[in-house]
Amino acid sequence: MRFERHLAVRYLRSRRRYGFVSVIPLLSCLGIAVGVMAMLVTLSVMDGFEEDLKEKLLGNMAPITLKRKQMNEDHVQELRDRLAGVDGVQGLSPYVRTQVLLLSTGRPVGATLMGIQPESISRVSRLPEQIVEGHLDVLRDPIEAGGPFPMECEGKPAILLGRELIGNLGCFYGDPIRMVSPVGIETPFGVMPIQETFCVGGVFQTGLYEYDATFAYVSLGQAQSFLRIGTEVSGVEVGIAKYEHARERAEEIRAVSGDAYKVEDWMQKNRRLLSAMRLEKITAFAVLTLIVLVAVLNILSSLAMTVTEKRKEIAILKALGATRGRIQGLFVLQGMLIGLTGTGIGVLAGVGFCKILARYPLVTLPQDVFYQLTLPVRMNPVDILSVAVAALLLSLLATLYPAWKAARVLPAETLRYE
Repeated sequence: MRFERHLAVRYLRSRRRYGFVSVIPLLSCLGIAVGVMAMLVTLSVMDGFEEDLKEKLLGNMAPITLKRKQMNEDHVQELRDRLAGVDGVQGLSPYVRTQVLLLSTGRPVGATLMGIQPESISRVSRLPEQIVEGHLDVLRDPIEAGGPFPMECEGKPAILLGRELIGNLGCFYGDPIRMVSPVGIETPFGVMPIQETFCVGGVFQTGLYEYDATFAYVSLGQAQSFLRIGTEVSGVEVGIAKYEHARERAEEIRAVSGDAYKVEDWMQKNRRLLSAMRLEKITAFAVLTLIVLVAVLNILSSLAMTVTEKRKEIAILKALGATRGRIQGLFVLQGMLIGLTGTGIGVLAGVGFCKILARYPLVTLPQDVFYQLTLPVRMNPVDILSVAVAALLLSLLATLYPAWKAARVLPAETLRYE
């Protein structure tokens, strides 16, 4: 390969009309570098948004949920016993979920009410880490007046509201609000909706507007009492050590819990959203590959021009004994040197630019949608390797036709009139 390498580097150097580096190979190298950098930055930002979204989704939902018809606390204890031996299960937490109407200062807002166990919710959810005002323990006991709580909150149950929901209601931490259930109760005057006064004992922020604007939390016992459902629960949330293994753990739990329970992991709940994000990533990869393809076509044209210009030298080499394989190897190596250089520069530039984006707010995100200032960037080694391999494969394909044409040069016909 010493012979081919020497000539490949020499052919890349300037001809009489150009400077130190010929123009077309230089443009090809720069084009590949720009394409590779664009692909890496785009995929890293998309991976960052996907990872950030998964973190926020898991901040408001458990990795695995179990439901059944007519479920109560006896079934919850039965599940605790059955799942005690399942590897990776960190704990269970029953919940009640329903739709309610919240009113404050005459402003009604629909919300999703979640009744949770404060002592077990931390095993399945990150809700305790997301409370920005107040604390989770306020759900355990009735509120005592004092501090942010007025006298009218004395003895009232506490409720946790999302940051956006509390803004939509127009209330503040410590204010009383009224909750109305869509389920009514029979009275001598007809069916009347269930109403109860709660006090805002905390504010949480998940980072997702849909959750922060709709979810409200009370204690499980308070939700059961408010809805008049006794010991019934809507389901059980299961916490696991690694959410990436949710599907495998769900299969194990499904086998242990029995057919009466519907087991659903967080990826199944959000399969449409995750599938859409995966499709966007594939589409972005395919579209940005066109940038590299344009640069690769420049490699093909550069090598084709070199073959046309160097026909005499190729004929002399073949007359001196160079085989077709060595001539082909010469031009394949020349094109791969361009592709390898451009890919290397593009990877280094892409990784460097991703680190800059992750550290400095070069791109400002709208604060009413995103609660962070910088772009979420996550560099995946698999993506870096895939982009580099794709660029090198396209560069290799671009060298095949010029190399084949060079190998077909006939020494006798070429040198006859020289």
